Amino acid sequence: MERGFRAWDHCWVEEDLKIADLEIDIPTHMSNCMVADLVEESGNWQISELQQWLPSDIIAKIIAIPAPQEDYGNDVSVWPGGKSGDFSISYTYNAMCGFITSDRFDKCYKV
Repeated sequence: MERGFRAWDHCWVEEDLKIADLEIDIPTHMSNCMVADLVEESGNWQISELQQWLPSDIIAKIIAIPAPQEDYGNDVSVWPGGKSGDFSISYTYNAMCGFITSDRFDKCYKV
């Protein structure tokens, strides 16, 4: 399984939130963790480890996210975004109307 995203340097818990930007001391043994490293063998988040140093509001947000599992495939960003990679209503509207084609957009909205 591909390792995915760095847990503290990527906005995976909430848009525009990098845990590394918070005034929190990340334990040395966890400083290079990837998101997938935060999952126990049982497939659940390592909440007991994280509760020792992360604020409870961040823990609650993590718990609300399904933990990555091999059966789900690799961690990838699914929002294709416009030229800048940012979300825009205009880009979304044009993509949904079929004016823009993107394999990533199709996968994101495939139900």
